[in-house]
Amino acid sequence: MSADYMEVAEEDIIEEQFVEDYGDVEVRVEVPGGELDCESAADLGLAFREMGLWDTAVLFFKRALSGGHPRPAHCRLLLGMCHMDDGHLAEAIRELKDGLAAPGADRADKVMLLYHLGLAFLELPDHEEALYHFRRAERLRPNFQDIRRLINDLIPTRVVGTWQLRACTPWARFLEPLGA
Repeated sequence: MSADYMEVAEEDIIEEQFVEDYGDVEVRVEVPGGELDCESAADLGLAFREMGLWDTAVLFFKRALSGGHPRPAHCRLLLGMCHMDDGHLAEAIRELKDGLAAPGADRADKVMLLYHLGLAFLELPDHEEALYHFRRAERLRPNFQDIRRLINDLIPTRVVGTWQLRACTPWARFLEPLGA
């Protein structure tokens, strides 16, 4: 070993660095010893989402997806949730729909994706689409969170043509003209 060679611990090698400036707070993530693996990127995305730093969380979830995360549907769900938290409903809907089409989406992921799609459409507001996605989620998991209440709340406001459908009881439905 020559005198001008210095050993450097792997922890001291910073090959990748992410910096986000949020006014009075600067977030710095340094990745020691090489590239950020997809699992770590997803974990950092979760941490940033919990802190309310949605733009940074989105970057890390996208990084996890591009790195070949083993659960792409789950990453798309988290991306969609970040976009919803940030008020970007069109992006949220796109990510959630992409998550439904992702390979390897299990039943739990599909329920969550459909539920959050329903919430996104409810926020638009597009009650027909929200009801459609809530019902699809309910078919997969009937007692999931507050899905039954959400469906019941949406049924009375559902508009069919120029008539409004009102459900007074399960056996007594009648049509009433809008504006009457």
